[in-house]
Amino acid sequence: MVRRYFLLFLVLTALSAAGAEVAGKWHGRFEVNGEPGENTFEFKVDGEKLTGTVTSSRFGPGPIVEGVVKGDQIRFAVLRNFQGQEFKLLYSGKVEGDILHVSIEVEGNQISFDARRVK
Repeated sequence: MVRRYFLLFLVLTALSAAGAEVAGKWHGRFEVNGEPGENTFEFKVDGEKLTGTVTSSRFGPGPIVEGVVKGDQIRFAVLRNFQGQEFKLLYSGKVEGDILHVSIEVEGNQISFDARRVK
């Protein structure tokens, strides 16, 4: 009986790790105040650590900081500079196959969109 639970634990652990296949390139389009925008994500994963870059149509490339992967959930930040003012964009998302449901929060405002894996 103990062996059966141990095997079940191993299978579930392997499935949850495989479910968060976020490493690689993703691309998504969104709209803010009627203006279109695009983000390209290039993710690298080492255990639960998420690194890489976000290239924005508005701000260009920026490194990912404070990145975490837990199961199918990701969280990270990107520091940006606009007209001499630095601010932090907070990203969160959920991976579902080749779709990444993304939310970006900055200074209390939030936008959500879907990004797709680039093959």
